Amino acid sequence: MSDVIARAGASEAARALFWDVFFSSRGRGVSLQVHFPWLENDREVTCLEIRDPSNLESAIAALIIRVIELPTGESVGLIGLVCVHEEWRGAGLSVELMSAAMDHAMHNGLSALVLWTQKPGIYDRHGFRFDEQDSIGSIYLPSECAENIEYVTSDWPGSDKHDRERGLPPFALHGKRIKSECAELILLGGANRVTLAEWQGEDSQVASLIQAVMAEPWVINVCAQSTLVAELTKRGFRVDLVPGAVRMIKWLTSRPLKVHPIKLIDRI
Repeated sequence: MSDVIARAGASEAARALFWDVFFSSRGRGVSLQVHFPWLENDREVTCLEIRDPSNLESAIAALIIRVIELPTGESVGLIGLVCVHEEWRGAGLSVELMSAAMDHAMHNGLSALVLWTQKPGIYDRHGFRFDEQDSIGSIYLPSECAENIEYVTSDWPGSDKHDRERGLPPFALHGKRIKSECAELILLGGANRVTLAEWQGEDSQVASLIQAVMAEPWVINVCAQSTLVAELTKRGFRVDLVPGAVRMIKWLTSRPLKVHPIKLIDRI
């Protein structure tokens, strides 16, 4: 068994591992501060890590638990950035991290642990269970597209403190907000594609704004409860979707709770 270190916030060693595994090795990324500014929040973020026994300054495995509060007042932990250095894979370190994460969560009174994955089978053995599944794909403009709506465009994240604390998802290099009187879109750019990551307003108003500003196909990520796709299809948009990430939950209480939909930008 390896020693798992738990600390508030993320150490420099863990940050270096996160950057190597999720960004530099994939040829992407701006900086950890841009993508995960909330790593600085020692009150809501715990990092679990395992150090290299031959070099205690280097992390060889790590994950993040970020605590959020549900509308019911109970707290759950979002798990993400689960990684093991390439040279140490296959040694069972991720199993040790997950076991430590569950111990930490129970000790700190969390009601559940939540994560998103493309490989749910990996987490079944840790007691995580399927909760819901996103859909991801592309949307294309209808052949007849006539919407004339006044709107304004600004950079995202902007100067608003809440926006700046959310950060860009790892796949994005920049973002922009498009806002009309009745609807708002957040678009993220990166790898020669535009992703509609978030929207606000009634479906009809959001669809009208999309129709007014969209000039090329966009990627869209929709949660199971979203009704926007039905509105777009009704308007003649072509929508090609495939199953996306699975949300899995490990309940730590005897009474399962309802976890509200968590927006793409707010996930780990």
